[in-house]
Amino acid sequence: MASEKRPTDVDTGKVLLTDPFSPHRPGQSWIDHGWLVQVMLWPIYRATGLAGLALLLAAIVTAAFALVYRQCEGRPFVAAFAALLAAIASSVIWAVRPQIVSFLLAAIIAYLLDAYRRTGNVRRLWPIPVVMVLWPTATPGLSSP
Repeated sequence: MASEKRPTDVDTGKVLLTDPFSPHRPGQSWIDHGWLVQVMLWPIYRATGLAGLALLLAAIVTAAFALVYRQCEGRPFVAAFAALLAAIASSVIWAVRPQIVSFLLAAIIAYLLDAYRRTGNVRRLWPIPVVMVLWPTATPGLSSP
């Protein structure tokens, strides 16, 4: 593989339509499944750099686990310990990549379903179709085989 620097989304500020990374098929058309998240991350990166992206990542992970914790019934210390163990186990996937949005969206869907289960209020289910429409355009986490 050649050692020259190849353009990335961050370098160009555009969503790439061809694959500059493949050593076997460079320049072939490429479907960027995470384009929507990348479009949202670009202005944050331009304004704050990597530090801003790191803070955003921390906020997304914190929000996801706050939703998970809120679903736990019973003793709060046991729930906090279980959420902490889950955070440790899932920390290997924490990265500023489109997949982290799947992490948050899964927590949102679980929270909405749990809220419906607890209250029986059908209005808790209305955001789910909106999330399900946005999810495949944001990250391949829902649509990947």
